Amino acid sequence: MKVKSVGKADKTASTGIATMPNDLRAKLDTLTINEALDRGIIDDLGTATGKFLVPHADPNIDTFYAIVQGYAIPCSKSVSERAAESNIDDDLIATMKFQSGVSNIEGDGFGKNWFRLTLGGVLNLDMESEDAVVLGAQPVDKIK
Repeated sequence: MKVKSVGKADKTASTGIATMPNDLRAKLDTLTINEALDRGIIDDLGTATGKFLVPHADPNIDTFYAIVQGYAIPCSKSVSERAAESNIDDDLIATMKFQSGVSNIEGDGFGKNWFRLTLGGVLNLDMESEDAVVLGAQPVDKIK
């Protein structure tokens, strides 16, 4: 599945320097990029020159930002790592998911709301794992 629309990447207002408003964040939360495009919530991906994922200008901040509707959205660590390795294509972009929450990590951001773009994708499950729990299994301490 490819990104179904590249929106208006030539739109000169798409500088990606603004923070996305809360009402738009609420509409996008839990949707993939293609779902948001299909519903008409967004129609503009990337900068005026077509760049979608861009690194922070400060080399000490190792986060990439996605440019959506002219707003810069922080990306998850996994997206940022893949972007740094140039390991992202349209198929992956199409399934990236908007997510929000409240930080539970101690430090400056503790208790603050966050909004980011993460890898949506398909779960990669090990169905044959020794650690898998079988229905009807007895806890080890109850087996006699």
